Amino acid sequence: YGLVGIAVGPAMLVYRADYMNYDVDETMVKDNRNEERAQTVGVTMNLNENTVVGVNYTLRDIEEWYWEADTTELSTIVEVNLF
Repeated sequence: YGLVGIAVGPAMLVYRADYMNYDVDETMVKDNRNEERAQTVGVTMNLNENTVVGVNYTLRDIEEWYWEADTTELSTIVEVNLF
């Protein structure tokens, strides 16, 4: 995977690209099935020294042996450091 981020004041903008091939032995597979690719764009915001909130949008492409799926997800992040 690759990850790039830039801080803009208290916010951080992030782009991440992932690739995974679940095949154990590539020489036994005739086509490139059983793969997963994902691209994520996100922003996190430091509200104070102990609290971070954020939102990520992920576009995922999954290729399985018998089906293909294009999935997207929107996730939120809330992190509170108690100590």
